[in-house]
Amino acid sequence: MDTIRRDFMTAEKMNTENKPPPRFLDQVSKAHQDQFIVMVLDGASSHKSKELNIPKNVSLCYSKRPSDYDYFKEVQRMNDLGSNSEHFVLGKEPPQEAPCQKACPLKADIPRYLRLVADGKFADAASVIRERNPFPSICGRACLNFCELQCPVTHGEGAIMIRAVERFVAQRDTGLWKSRVKVGKATGKKVAVIGAGPAGLTAAYYLVKQGHGATVFEVLPFAGGMLRFGVPEYRLPLSVLNQEIQNIMDMGIDLKLNSPVKDLDVLLQQGFDAVLLALGRHEGVGLPIPGNDLPEVLVNIDFLRGVRMSEDAKNGPQSSVAGRHVIVLGGGDVAMDCARTALRLGAAKVEVVCLEGCDAMPAHLRELKEAEEEGVIIYNDRTASRILEKDGHVAGVETLNVTFMEFDSCGCLTLQTEPGSEQILPCDVVIFAVGQRPGLACIPENAGIQMTPQSMIDFNPDTLATTRPGVFAAGDIATTQPASATWAIAAGRQAAMSIDKYLGGTGDIEESLSPAEGDLPPMDREAIDVERASAPLLPLEERLSGFPEVELGLDEQTAMEQAKRCLRCDRPIMINMDSCSGCVLCAIACSFFTGDEEKFNPFKAKIKVSRQEKQNDFFVELLPECINCGFCTKYCNYNAIVRS
Repeated sequence: MDTIRRDFMTAEKMNTENKPPPRFLDQVSKAHQDQFIVMVLDGASSHKSKELNIPKNVSLCYSKRPSDYDYFKEVQRMNDLGSNSEHFVLGKEPPQEAPCQKACPLKADIPRYLRLVADGKFADAASVIRERNPFPSICGRACLNFCELQCPVTHGEGAIMIRAVERFVAQRDTGLWKSRVKVGKATGKKVAVIGAGPAGLTAAYYLVKQGHGATVFEVLPFAGGMLRFGVPEYRLPLSVLNQEIQNIMDMGIDLKLNSPVKDLDVLLQQGFDAVLLALGRHEGVGLPIPGNDLPEVLVNIDFLRGVRMSEDAKNGPQSSVAGRHVIVLGGGDVAMDCARTALRLGAAKVEVVCLEGCDAMPAHLRELKEAEEEGVIIYNDRTASRILEKDGHVAGVETLNVTFMEFDSCGCLTLQTEPGSEQILPCDVVIFAVGQRPGLACIPENAGIQMTPQSMIDFNPDTLATTRPGVFAAGDIATTQPASATWAIAAGRQAAMSIDKYLGGTGDIEESLSPAEGDLPPMDREAIDVERASAPLLPLEERLSGFPEVELGLDEQTAMEQAKRCLRCDRPIMINMDSCSGCVLCAIACSFFTGDEEKFNPFKAKIKVSRQEKQNDFFVELLPECINCGFCTKYCNYNAIVRS
């Protein structure tokens, strides 16, 4: 390998008359030269190197950027020089992140842990996940699948089951990663974290590993935040949540439950060097419509929290829904949680009324599908105008058809309804599930922290610092992203980095908990052709008898099959010109799978195949629009296009 590096550096230093002539550079259009690297292996014996006037005894002939040295070493390993090796190789430098990794708020190394799962190395896969995520069991259940939406295997329902594979790995976590965790030397600094939700616990976890002391204050009697009180048991069992929280507590975090913070100044006077506000959206929002104060009108978070905190849910504070006709107002995941929870508490009938059309509901598709399977009836394009009353109790909801709706950048709703479209839906109980907001009791007006017009903390998005020195914000109270566990965990990581810097550290919380990855075997094309599986679900007749977990984990065979479908988007695509037959299957596949309007049109592809003049050879060029998805490698029958 030292020879390769030396030859490449020599080629870079050659004078202009010895560099590849223009005829060679023209093979890659000049507009694209800064995105491609071209190399010739064993140049002295290659007929193509002679045709292109490549200098003899130069193994690595041309690179736009000197920083490609290590990349060339990877190319060299792939080709494994020998008597039958291909000589002319063109490759596109891989992106820093695969599409799934780029979409993940945590930037998890998804391709790598999928490869480990495919090889049956589940403990190492768990270690890779935990390098950036202290809650894999939770994200394997409650994540919103940002990664799968960008998976190029196929769009939508055909994507790799990344979330389900993550859950599979977490269930087989042996704790091997714990032996590789490193804790920094004690700094003597102390940080107060207000809120024991995913953002607060994540930040405390990484701050302790940086050597700082972390004390978490939680107003409720249990840790977990919205993971505990906003996600029902049938989606996230408490045993799973408690184990993940215990893993974090084992790092030495001081947790104070039933401990509301009423004054930030008091905390700072107690010797804390920094404060993190990690408040969740624990307050539900109602609608300003007539009848909203009737006794049978409930609010989403209060309803779900009451069920979670009750030792006996069916005889607890929410027993008023048993045997009743319930209407839930809202169309998001929380609305579906309320509806499905009401069914499990014995509601006779549950209906959902939402503003959005069926294709625009904010609830996750799997939540909608499972809710309808369980008997929830959904009325789309409706708005509630008033709650009807009879003898002081809820008697029904009046709705209007929605003809137009739009939220502006400030969250204000513009709504238009159809005149004369009033319809009465009878019911006994109404549950508002139209949104949540954070509790701000610990932030008085004189706290020195500015708020936005939307009652959110005004913060620096790069550092999460508020307008008061030493006070930072993370989680639902500060995020501009959709409320989700994954975004909250990501915010906790960012807060830990910024606070560590504020306290004099480097802000570097990256860690390696898994062995280094070696050379990869060739991709299994038959494995790639396996279709997306369906996550096994608890039989319908068993779901509503209580709160057992509905989605069951993947078995080992299915998890490994799904992991093997990965196209390795984090690895470069290499093109061996000598093997190209000019069949154009690569361009046809590209045009079909990358979402162009004209399917099966190679001229619309992001890969170009052309015949060289007066030769019987073909030239393949990856255009700048190429996303490195690798579908061309899947359909190339001549191994002319391969992954490194």
